[in-house]
Amino acid sequence: MARYFFDIYDDMVVLDDAGIELPDLDAARLEAVTAVCEIAKEIIPHDGPSKDIKVKVRDERGVVLTAMINFTVRMGD
Repeated sequence: MARYFFDIYDDMVVLDDAGIELPDLDAARLEAVTAVCEIAKEIIPHDGPSKDIKVKVRDERGVVLTAMINFTVRMGD
């Protein structure tokens, strides 16, 4: 198993210094997608008409994937 770290990029950066052990990159991808969706669910309704949220996943070599949501509300057409 490898240790993956999930860094959160929103209006601020929260670096994961503990990480979690997961069997492979597919499991890390699922964890990142779940995390970015949960974060979006909590902050998008309360944080204005536009928001970018990223979860960057690192292993011992560096960033291996990024899960990202870009949310924008526009009035009219």
